Amino acid sequence: SPSRRRVPIPPVPRSTAQQVMGPETTFDISTSKVTVPKLSADGSNWTTYSERVLNALTSKKLRRHVIGRAPKPADLHEHEGSFFLGQHTMSPLTDEEIADHEDAIELWEQKEAQVREIIYSSVDQSTFYQVKSEPTAAAVWKKLASIHADKGA
Repeated sequence: SPSRRRVPIPPVPRSTAQQVMGPETTFDISTSKVTVPKLSADGSNWTTYSERVLNALTSKKLRRHVIGRAPKPADLHEHEGSFFLGQHTMSPLTDEEIADHEDAIELWEQKEAQVREIIYSSVDQSTFYQVKSEPTAAAVWKKLASIHADKGA
């Protein structure tokens, strides 16, 4: 029997970035672009479109924002130069707590904007104008679904 030569397998690169195996390589899903189909103006591809968008958002850890389970952090209230979380809190926040809270709000707003941008960039102008004034990404998605859910395969 012929002898088989062993081919060394290169080590898997270790990094803190989340990686997904592709056909020939890996890619970083935290920085990779997502591709979703355009929603037809008549909504005829709604079923395919909605599944692809939800899948893309899930891959980016944004699904909670489109299904309405990502509550916005509470607003801070100012009283006599101090900031409080909630109106009935007695202890003022420290500068570090204020900075942490502002970071949480910015992160929430950033994720909302990412979801909106995926939706906005995949619908026609008429549909964009119908959904753009909704207060949250989940409300945008719900409005889009109400327009198109009874259409398409």
